Amino acid sequence: MSETEASTFDVQKLRRGLRDLAALSALPVVWTESDPRRIAESLADTLLHMLHLEIVYILVRDRAYEIPIEVAHTARGPAPTAQAEEIGRALKPWLNSHDLSRIPSSIANPLGTGMTRIICPTFGIEARGGVLVACSPRADFPTDVDRLLLGVAANQVAILLDRRRTEDALRESEEWFRGMFENAGSGIADCDLQGRFLRVNKKLCEIVGYTREELLQKTWQDITHPDDLAASLEQFLPLLRGERPGYSLEKRYVRKDGSLVWIDLAVSLRRDAAGAPAYVIAILQDISERKRLEEEVLEISARERRRVGHDLHDGLGQYLAGIAVKAQILEDDLTAASSPHKAAAKKLVRLINNAVGQTRSLARGLDPVEVEISGLVPALQKLARETEDLFHVPCELRAAPPVLKVNKFIGLQLYRIAQEGVNNAVKHGQPARIEIGLATEPTHLRLRIRDDGRGFHSDAAGNTGMGLRIMQYRAHVIGGVLKIDSGLKQGTEIQCLVPMTPGRWSGVGVSSARNNL
Repeated sequence: MSETEASTFDVQKLRRGLRDLAALSALPVVWTESDPRRIAESLADTLLHMLHLEIVYILVRDRAYEIPIEVAHTARGPAPTAQAEEIGRALKPWLNSHDLSRIPSSIANPLGTGMTRIICPTFGIEARGGVLVACSPRADFPTDVDRLLLGVAANQVAILLDRRRTEDALRESEEWFRGMFENAGSGIADCDLQGRFLRVNKKLCEIVGYTREELLQKTWQDITHPDDLAASLEQFLPLLRGERPGYSLEKRYVRKDGSLVWIDLAVSLRRDAAGAPAYVIAILQDISERKRLEEEVLEISARERRRVGHDLHDGLGQYLAGIAVKAQILEDDLTAASSPHKAAAKKLVRLINNAVGQTRSLARGLDPVEVEISGLVPALQKLARETEDLFHVPCELRAAPPVLKVNKFIGLQLYRIAQEGVNNAVKHGQPARIEIGLATEPTHLRLRIRDDGRGFHSDAAGNTGMGLRIMQYRAHVIGGVLKIDSGLKQGTEIQCLVPMTPGRWSGVGVSSARNNL
């Protein structure tokens, strides 16, 4: 062959190699909708004719199939399944070899006719996706071009199989998430940054009484009770500004039929790849029954306190009053008789009268009728006076006008919080002064109990006693927040902030409070 002919031959080989390379690179487009078996069949046929091979055997390991897929093509065409499996058994010693240097250049021909040269490129790392076996009797097989084309073919299959596995895993994950989302026992919603519902689950639809299609046309602001909207926005806007990762609160939704439902809501912000706010996830539970039971527990407690107060007033109080009368008669008789025991009798009368006064004060504390009859401010004024009389500690009420009139249920809880705060200050703080404050602010009614006593570490474990927990509970059931600020030798300040919205304050009794909270 002349130098010119050799050069022309090399150019032709190069062109053919480039053409074959382009054809192999385009195969993934052809395979897009194909299953692994069809991909293997297509590749085997392409390589057999492209490289003029004697055998092409492909083993595909795919988790969608319990048994690996075996495909074999020979010069005579596609091998039947039984023959493909027979070829696979003959090639088995080299199919799982990850060290290509250990694979011989020639093996016994699986078709039973002498020897054949072999190359075994793998699909993926350590042949996890499978292996491609190409056999040819050509003495120069495999050439560099053969190795390149077979390597490209194996890489194309590996990439496609990896993509399919990733897509399958993503699809399974999405199906799992969709199942969890849709069948969750809590209401779940994705909302955009303006509050519009993007996705809602079945439980949320059940809680608010709207269909999925109806909710997707609304925002969470649309179904939030008007009296709770300001408090919700106070939490939501800082979330969007990145000032907090999430928040939780209890609020009311208005159902489609107009009825109210209490929910316990947890909201978190999701960001996009650039870190910008993308959407929010809300998880909520219907706590209407819990709210009803909480109020019922407080009402039962109030009735029991009232009963004990009446028993003290009408039982022990009257008994002590009778003793006081008899003691007074005894003092008068001893005084008339110029008895040396008259001073002791006078002291006895004073002690009994003190006991009568304390019993009546205790009865009034257990059953503060002033809250129901006169309102919260007069009841707190009386609490301040009785604190001074009983414990000899200056106690002052500061109620900045105007103070809205609250319904009996809310008023009673606020009174009990003030009462517990004052009692805690007297018993544990040894204060020189106690101040009760009540003020109406633009968005809240603020009750404050402040003393100048010993104080305590408010953030220390073990300092949340029963009294503080009860105050927190009472604040919770009226939709308020209890804040405690204290330090050693710095006194204590307890604040209860209750959202001030018109619908919350009118009405009488527990049932009205339940509707107006």
